[in-house]
Amino acid sequence: MTPELFDHPLYAHRKYFVQAITSLKEVFDCLDEWPEEKRDVRYDVMLKACRRALDGELPVSVIADNFRRFLKHHGKLADQRRS
Repeated sequence: MTPELFDHPLYAHRKYFVQAITSLKEVFDCLDEWPEEKRDVRYDVMLKACRRALDGELPVSVIADNFRRFLKHHGKLADQRRS
């Protein structure tokens, strides 16, 4: 498994669809597209943590857990549980 891939995907509500987030790169892409007027302290902390993970200072699993919390806080976490 590539070190930047998540063990399990996260699902984020986007403007017109639900996106599966499966890697550190996709978190960066999502943060890059995050509306500037909604960028808060949590956004800054998440971006810094992603940079640290890219440098090998944090495990990608930490990013997955924290990005899930980030999405949930902002009301963007999609529930993809299967029945």
